[in-house]
Amino acid sequence: MENYKISLRTLTQSSGETPLVYELTTKGDLISMKNGSYKIRYNETTPGGEEFVNIVTAKGNAHAKVSRQGDYGTDFTLDIDKKHLCVIKTPFGELHLGVQTHAIKNNLTETGGELYLKYTLDANNNFLSDNEVQLEISQ
Repeated sequence: MENYKISLRTLTQSSGETPLVYELTTKGDLISMKNGSYKIRYNETTPGGEEFVNIVTAKGNAHAKVSRQGDYGTDFTLDIDKKHLCVIKTPFGELHLGVQTHAIKNNLTETGGELYLKYTLDANNNFLSDNEVQLEISQ
């Protein structure tokens, strides 16, 4: 359907490194679910030509799930003040990362809105990066 404009901005900061900013504007879907959550779905093609379908589901300000479907997909579960183990598929095999969620700000409605996620990634309890994701959805 792709009835919505999706604007994505991510910021990734590793120790002592300059933050990496990634921005994308595309078309996608916003679906209101029966359980009170919202599902955002959009396609993404990376600068390297890889194609993904991204699905972000958020319920309130305490829970979200991020899924990237494609050859090298990911699944993150984000719950405030909880750490989850996630799997990232890479060309070299699967990588298991810890995801510690710091903030979820969900201002989504059936007509659009914003979703903000802030989390830290680690591998074997060693810090990898602080991450922020901001999605803006409009008709």
